[in-house]
Amino acid sequence: GFLGLQVLACGWFFGWGLGGAVASGTVGSAWGVAAATVSGSAVWWLQLRSALREYQHHTVPEVRTS
Repeated sequence: GFLGLQVLACGWFFGWGLGGAVASGTVGSAWGVAAATVSGSAVWWLQLRSALREYQHHTVPEVRTS
């Protein structure tokens, strides 16, 4: 769910940013955070698509009475 994705993205920002900083200083940190941003965006997009499919599957078709 939403909270799980937030925790995952925060972990990526911290981990990849810190790892990049250790590997290459400021530039490495910037690349690590950029990679975390792209990855987090991809995960959010996949979650959105999944939720939209589930929403469409559970909607009731309109029934006209006249």
